[in-house]
Amino acid sequence: MSDYAKVKILGVKALGRTLAKLGSAGARKVLRAGAGKVVTVLKKFIRKEIPAHNKRIKKSVGSKVRASKKDGVTAKVGLNIGKKAGKGHAPHAMIYVGGTEDRVQKKTGRPTGRMPANPVVQRGVKAGKRQAIREMKKKMREVFRREAKRRK
Repeated sequence: MSDYAKVKILGVKALGRTLAKLGSAGARKVLRAGAGKVVTVLKKFIRKEIPAHNKRIKKSVGSKVRASKKDGVTAKVGLNIGKKAGKGHAPHAMIYVGGTEDRVQKKTGRPTGRMPANPVVQRGVKAGKRQAIREMKKKMREVFRREAKRRK
C-alpha cells in the first residue's frame, strides 16, 4: 500500500507554450525545481502530523524527484521514499500508516491485537497543499527568469 497525492495543473497549454521558449532542457529544469519545492514543503507538513515520540517514522518521511526526457518530471513524497535500509528507513512505517487487522502469533495462536490506521500522509498533504502550490509557483518563476536570462 502506498500513499500519494495528485496535483492537477490548470492552464497546461499556456504553461507549455511559455516553457517551450526555454527549450526542453530549460523547461525540465523549471519543472524539476517546482516539483522539488512541492515535495520539500509537503515533507515538512507530513512530519508535523507524526507525533514526537515516533522519531524513526518522522525520519522516514522522504521524497524523490526525477526528470527524464521520456516521462517528464515525476515526484513522490511519503514514508520510506528515497530511503536506504538503515539510513532513516522505518520498515514498520507502512503498518503505522495503513494499520492492521487482528493478528495472532504463529506458534502459540495468541491474539496480539490490531493497530488502527493513522493516515498521516493524507493529513499532511491536505494541510500543506496550498502552501506547496504557492511555493512551487514562486520557485518556478525564479528558475524561469534565471533560465530565460541564460538563453539570451
